Amino acid sequence: MQLDILFLADLRFPGGTSTALINEVTAAKQAGLRVAICPVQSSVLISRRPPNPDVLALISKLGVQLLSAGRDIRTRLALIYHPTLFNQPSLRKISILAAKVAMVAHHPLTDPLGRLQFQFENFLNVVRHEFDREPVVLPVGPVVRDSFADNGHSDTLWHNNWHNLIDTEAWPQLDLRPRIDRMVIGRHSRPDLLKWPDEDGARLVYPNSAEFSFRMLGVDEKIMTAFAPWASNWQARPFARGAVQSFLRQLDAYSYFHHDHWSEAFGYNILEALASGLPTVLPPHFKPLFGDAAIYAEPADAVKVYQHLRQDPAARIKQGDKARKCVEARFGLDQYARRYAELVGDVKTETAAPRHVFRALNPTRVMTITSNGVGVGHLSRQLAIAKSQPPDVETNFFSLSKAVTFAQEAGFCAEYRPYHRQLGVDPKSWNRWFYQEVLEALVFYRPETVVFDGNVPYRGLLDALDLHPHIARVWVRRSMWRHRDKKTAGRAKKFHLVISPGEICAAADPRNDSADDPWSVAVPTILPVPVDELLGRNAARRLLNLPADAEIALLQLGAGANFDMNPAREMALETLLSDPDRHVVEILSPARTDSVAPVHPHHHLRTIYPVFQFQKAFDFTISAAGYNSFHEIIAGAIPCLFVPNTASEMDLQEVRADYAQRAGWALSARVNDTFSLRRGLDRLTADPELRAQLTARMRTIDHDWGGAQDAARLISLIAKTQPVVLS
Repeated sequence: MQLDILFLADLRFPGGTSTALINEVTAAKQAGLRVAICPVQSSVLISRRPPNPDVLALISKLGVQLLSAGRDIRTRLALIYHPTLFNQPSLRKISILAAKVAMVAHHPLTDPLGRLQFQFENFLNVVRHEFDREPVVLPVGPVVRDSFADNGHSDTLWHNNWHNLIDTEAWPQLDLRPRIDRMVIGRHSRPDLLKWPDEDGARLVYPNSAEFSFRMLGVDEKIMTAFAPWASNWQARPFARGAVQSFLRQLDAYSYFHHDHWSEAFGYNILEALASGLPTVLPPHFKPLFGDAAIYAEPADAVKVYQHLRQDPAARIKQGDKARKCVEARFGLDQYARRYAELVGDVKTETAAPRHVFRALNPTRVMTITSNGVGVGHLSRQLAIAKSQPPDVETNFFSLSKAVTFAQEAGFCAEYRPYHRQLGVDPKSWNRWFYQEVLEALVFYRPETVVFDGNVPYRGLLDALDLHPHIARVWVRRSMWRHRDKKTAGRAKKFHLVISPGEICAAADPRNDSADDPWSVAVPTILPVPVDELLGRNAARRLLNLPADAEIALLQLGAGANFDMNPAREMALETLLSDPDRHVVEILSPARTDSVAPVHPHHHLRTIYPVFQFQKAFDFTISAAGYNSFHEIIAGAIPCLFVPNTASEMDLQEVRADYAQRAGWALSARVNDTFSLRRGLDRLTADPELRAQLTARMRTIDHDWGGAQDAARLISLIAKTQPVVLS
């Protein structure tokens, strides 16, 4: 593929690095350059950290293509967007032909105490060997430039600084108040003590004075404790995504000072304040970067500057105008085309391919491993995700569920392997066998990523993956765990990404799965097909060969493999078939081990997948409350009596069922509560008005059901990412 710029970037950085990437990619696209992103993980971030949602939104908005580094890419410029991306050799082969390789240095080589922040010699060697080019270092500002020069690397530096940019249209200039009694001064940063002065310095630059009110965005408990007692005129606010612009609109001025042990490479927070037209007070070392855009003062003199700005509205407004104009002239997105041309010049990649010709790429391969389960839930989620993948991602199934035939029927390459219970062997022996089976599958399918969907990542699976560190790993881990299991939850550290499908009744989830895991990424609820793809009532009945005008109930109580649902099943069939005109369709799970026969001419046994697509064929349903069936019923707004499977190894189905009953969406009853079960069956079958009320209530729900698409995007991203070795 022929590009102008290939950004090699870790899309997980939380702060200024990702903000800079967003603005630079936007500027490059606006300049008409052909750009793509090659995701590479940095070793300085925890391996399970999810992608930055703002970066994902940019990729979606601009339609920027994600490319794997092993896909034979040709580009005029390979732009490495952090020095720690290549501190160590890549786990996958680099297949990038770049006319020029440059690294945007977002951080000084050493801190103020002289300590190395990254292994630059390693970086140089890895880039030379893997790209066959000498990299050029693009410092984002004077602090970074001086750090490299002072450590003997002047020869690697580009002659100009590669300043971060900002979209000034997204930061409109504020109308400053002409007259103020008490001036509101703000600062914002991520909650890091190094981003603050020491205690004495903080009380100098943010004094407890009736003249000023200081509003601080990005304050956590650690910072509150460090500066206790909190000054009476300090207003602390936790950092929140998307909160900066509204925060800045509340200010009259801005002031940012940090710790002496911190080297601020650039200061995106400062640039945001300047772009907003706020008069900004900074320590003098920022002057080479921001020039006349700001006012500079030592900490002891900051108060005098504040007082001058408060007492002289004209000077304050004039300084705000100057700040805005300086940002537009030096840091606007329109600066990008000029500096790109200056860096790259007339170099061309070694290719004769015309501009409009693209080489066919091999697909990015994903191997999904689904747990045995007692139904089809794990497999169903992965099928929905696989169908949502872009055309350049190929999914293969390696499943412990007998329902794997559904994947085969959908056109996917799929294999079945029995679980230890099906083989009648102990788990330890089974894991040794499964280890060998997974190893063979990894060699055969050669996936870039393995996705595991199940409650417990098997030891045999993890041991096999440890022999293939270049394969990225994703765990799709549904919520509503019955027990907290630190050993199982701890296995999340063996994955590059943990995805948690959304629960509509998440408020009732005890969070036994993720209470100690801040790094799992939530996606919306996953359905097997989008709601708008459900078949109409008549079409669904014709395809299922069911009578067009009869009342038809759906019975789906699961396989009964680990919990005796027979009492509920027998009572349901007795009640449902007591009406001679009613028909009942009972869903047979592929995991069911006993034989089932119809008990009445109107009792139809079917294996349907996905049931959700045919749901409008039925007037109401009696169902278990597993993740899939529960959310399909709520999303499709079909009246239901939930009968949860409460086996000890199952998720908290009863929590879902009871939540739905309290919300007025459905009825709920336990298998062993004969009275409630009988009453629920009678109410559901005999009261059409109740069924209409339940349906109406469910149709008012405002919920995001697009989890399959979001999960597919995340898995595709991880599959195309150069992973790090898991610790």
